[in-house]
Parts: sequence; C-alpha cells; structure tokens
Amino acid sequence: MKWRRARAEDAEAIGRLSVDILGELGEPPAIFAERIALCPEGCHVLASGADILGHMISHPWVRGRPPALNQMLRHIPAGADCWYIHEVALREAARGRGCIRAILRQLADTAVAAGLPVMALVAVANAVAYWQRLGFRPAPLAADGIDSHIGSYGGAAAYLEMEL
Repeated sequence: MKWRRARAEDAEAIGRLSVDILGELGEPPAIFAERIALCPEGCHVLASGADILGHMISHPWVRGRPPALNQMLRHIPAGADCWYIHEVALREAARGRGCIRAILRQLADTAVAAGLPVMALVAVANAVAYWQRLGFRPAPLAADGIDSHIGSYGGAAAYLEMEL
C-alpha cells in the first residue's frame, strides 16, 4: 500500500469508496473530480496495485467555514487561511497501519509550503477522539451563520483545527 496523488480517472473509485465507507455522508464522483482538478496536490489515494483502499481529499480553505457536503466549490477562495481536509476514508484492510499519520505529515508539509499554518476538518460519526489523538482540537465556527453547513455532516459532527 502506498499513497499517490489522485488522478481525474480515480474520481469514480473515490466516489464508490466514499459511499461504501461513509454511507449517507458519502459523496458522488463529481465532487471528487472537482477537488482533484482544483487542488491536485491535496488529493491522494492509498493504492495497492490497481486497487484503491483509501483516499484523502483536501484543499486550501477558510478557517471556521467548512464547505457543506455535496456542494461544488467552484474555486479555492482567495482568502484561504487553512488547509482543509474534506474527506478521509480507508477500507478495513488499510486501517491500523499508520496510513493516516503518513499522509497527514505530507499534507502538513504541503500546507506550510503554501503559507497555511493550520489544518482543519469536520470530524464525523463520533470520530472526534480519533482526530484529537492526531493533534486536532475543537475550534469555533465563523459567526456569520456558516454553522448550517456543519449540519450536512451529520449530528455527531465537530469542527476541529490543528496548528502546524
């Protein structure tokens, strides 16, 4: 198993994996195709030969304002001030092997090189404790009503950030 940069032709497999792992929170291939096009350096798949066992989809964004699920971004905001982890999913066979830690280190380097001192994400399905073990901490959402976006991530969702 090895992380590699996602390609446009991976979007279908990423979409299937998203739905397989995340159920109703999974997103269609078009969402991933757009993110790969907008930020190829932030989109990776965990591959074993031709099989995709996981993915990490990320891009620059604005702190405290996570994008809603199932929404196209259209562009990366000019005022981006964090590296946002949009989605992570791993098949059972890839879990417990340090794969997430490895790609997080790589993304942290990418974020710092881009001048973004913070990584952010929305933890779903009661995964807050997992992300806290990796160094993320609860952080406030923006005060301009954007908290409605976090509702698209499900009832147990929480916005988290990690200083780099």
